[in-house]
This record gives sequence, structure tokens and C-alpha cells, in this order.
Amino acid sequence: MQTFFDALKNAKTEEDVKHVYATHFGVEYVTSDRHDLYTPRVLFEFKYDKHFDSIKSLAQVLAQTLYYVRKLKYSRQPKIDNCVDKPIPPTLCLADRSKAVITETITWKPFYDNENYDWDLAPSIPDPVLVDDLAHSPLAKQLHIYHLAQRTDFNAFDELLRKRLDPQQTFGIADKKIITEENFEEVYEYWNNIFGDAVRDGFKTSRYFVSDIQEGNTWFEKD
Repeated sequence: MQTFFDALKNAKTEEDVKHVYATHFGVEYVTSDRHDLYTPRVLFEFKYDKHFDSIKSLAQVLAQTLYYVRKLKYSRQPKIDNCVDKPIPPTLCLADRSKAVITETITWKPFYDNENYDWDLAPSIPDPVLVDDLAHSPLAKQLHIYHLAQRTDFNAFDELLRKRLDPQQTFGIADKKIITEENFEEVYEYWNNIFGDAVRDGFKTSRYFVSDIQEGNTWFEKD
């Protein structure tokens, strides 16, 4: 804990905070990505010192993160957005130098699926209506804010985030991407690379893919 917290205290920028987290939790990242830190399990959004105890500040960061979630779901420009081959992570982690929040992505589906917000704005300047709606949402007010300087909070946060990052663990329900004629081939290739070998039983893998992308046709079995 102390090494992690000391590194955060010595951070001078938002990028430093991201590096501390990536190092501590063993997450590799590409600096060219348009979001802070991505894994198929967790999407991170980092700030330097955002005062998460303020519901307005927390809503601002959450709104920015939902812009990235929406882009992962609806991206139709694979060569531009670099999102088409990335599934929507089931977990969001918002963090700065001293505090952090972990929440399930699907919780915020009524917001990032809402067409009434202005999604053409830059994520760093999210629609103020979205920010206000989040700030007044009981869901946002119920979020637990982990104070990382407190040993009990840090230990709980560290354990939970490691579980959420573990590909062998299953948590919550992952939302599915929207597939269009522009991104169909890229999405299929991504799916085939992951599941193709597991479903080669005489049928074309594309049949399983089509079944998987249909609503209600896929169930997950826990070991």
C-alpha cells in the first residue's frame, strides 16, 4: 500500500497517476489510445486531483467516461476510432491521486444509450445536461468512494480491482457492441480470434457468431 500511495503523492500530472496505476496493477497500455487506460475487463478514467467527494466533480468524470463507452459500443469508423475490435468492459474505474470509484458499466446504460445528449462534443467537455442528470441520479450518489490513504479502503479497493481485472473472473453483465455494415468484418475477426477454436465442430464459425450477436441467444456458464 505505502509504495503505491507514495507514488501517487509524488505524481505531478494525470499521466503520472495513470502510470502508477498501470505499474501497480500490471496493466499495459498504448499511449495513442483516446481514452486513459483500457482493458477488456476495466475501462479507466484518470484525473490528477478531481475531488470525487463532490457529486458534481464525480459526475463530470463519469460523463466523460460514458463518452468512451458509447464510442466503444457504436463506433462506425474502425480506421479512425480504433474501437471496433474492443469489447465494452463490464467495469469502470475512475481515479485520481487520492480517491477512486469502481462501478459496473451496465449500470449507466440508460445514460450512454440516451440519444438526447450531445455525443458530438469532446469527452473532456461532456454535455452539461448529462453531467447534471448524473449528479442528480441516485445511482451516482450511491457510489462508494475509496479513500486510498485509508488502509481499509485501500485494501478493499485493491482486492476488488484485481478481481475485476482478472480474465478468469466473471462479474456483472457486459453490454454488446452495435454492429453495422461498416464494422461487421472487424468485429467478426475479433470474435473469431477469441472463440473460433472453441466452436469448430463441423459448423461454420460464422453461424455461431451470428447467433452470439443476436439478443438473448447467449448465456454464460460459471465454472
